[in-house]
Amino acid sequence: RLLTPRQGSESLFPVVQFPTGDVVSAKVDPGRCNGDDAVRRSIENAVAEASPLPRPPSQAVFSRQFTITFAPDK
Repeated sequence: RLLTPRQGSESLFPVVQFPTGDVVSAKVDPGRCNGDDAVRRSIENAVAEASPLPRPPSQAVFSRQFTITFAPDK
């Protein structure tokens, strides 16, 4: 079950992946999340469970590292 921070908040977290889409790490930045520890763990677990992420249409647009913005009201 995904716990969400209050509406109007955002959580930013960097994701590192292999070219296969397998997630290497996804850790919420505590300084950029209005949720408590349970919310941060819930978001991190959701990304881990989504692994492997969809592959891009071309390796030319592949990015090993990117940041996800989680905003429950958007």
